[in-house]
Amino acid sequence: MGAVSYVTELGNVITPTDVVSGSLGPALVKKVTMMNLMHLEDLPPNTNVKKLRKDAALTAVSGATTESTAVALASGGELTQTSVTATAAKMAISSALSVEEQQWGTVTAAGMAEKQADAIARGVDNEALGLAAGFSNSVTASAGATLEDIYLCQYTIFAGEVPDKEIPLAVVITHKANYNLKIQSMQTGASAFVNQQFLGILNSTPQANNFAGAIPGFNFYATSGFGTSGGDTVQLVIHPKYALFGMFAPRPVTWFVNKGTEGLYSETVTYFFYDVGEYYDAAGVGYLSDT
Repeated sequence: MGAVSYVTELGNVITPTDVVSGSLGPALVKKVTMMNLMHLEDLPPNTNVKKLRKDAALTAVSGATTESTAVALASGGELTQTSVTATAAKMAISSALSVEEQQWGTVTAAGMAEKQADAIARGVDNEALGLAAGFSNSVTASAGATLEDIYLCQYTIFAGEVPDKEIPLAVVITHKANYNLKIQSMQTGASAFVNQQFLGILNSTPQANNFAGAIPGFNFYATSGFGTSGGDTVQLVIHPKYALFGMFAPRPVTWFVNKGTEGLYSETVTYFFYDVGEYYDAAGVGYLSDT
């Protein structure tokens, strides 16, 4: 039987073409990690350049000195401090809202400024992650990430006589590497990893700063935004006090500017002054594992 004629159907009635839900799903972007894992400095006044000083040590003459023998000046007695230069630059982002959007839309200039600050924070975080490639020392996993590799990174840092060895090293890795470590911890038959201390990496819930768990000597962070080398991702195992530095403004600055002749819109611009860099080369290891 065919369709019945003259039935009032939905298409005959004027209804809204779209109804917007009351909820707004989140943007799928990462949280920042690195700011809490580095030596921090404020911006200097009257200049954008700051020197981060590094102390030196003396070297005694080897062997015993004979009684009544003069001790000559030597290179080991000369103290020469060094420094790392931090130069502040800005990261900025600009967005615009038309007057029509401001009249009838739901995005506000204040909301846009908040999103811009988040975008800058992720940009700075990614730049800090990219410093992994600059460390002189590196460890490459032959297959997926393993705890043996992480301990080799620890050995490399300790062998450089980096101070404060009692502070847990920060292991900043990809989600895939974190998965590899969890699987290894589950499958290993070593008695050490039956102990609950060593299962911290398995039992933790991800935290706001991407903290993924801990075992003695290490805090693990799983995130994204790393650089790559060949088929590997270059991650970090670092001493959180000495490997990297960050020089940051107290907060981002936002401008709100109304535009007329350019097209009737409001521009929101946010900028942030900062620098990140390597502090002590021996305090960090680039850790490479399969991308």
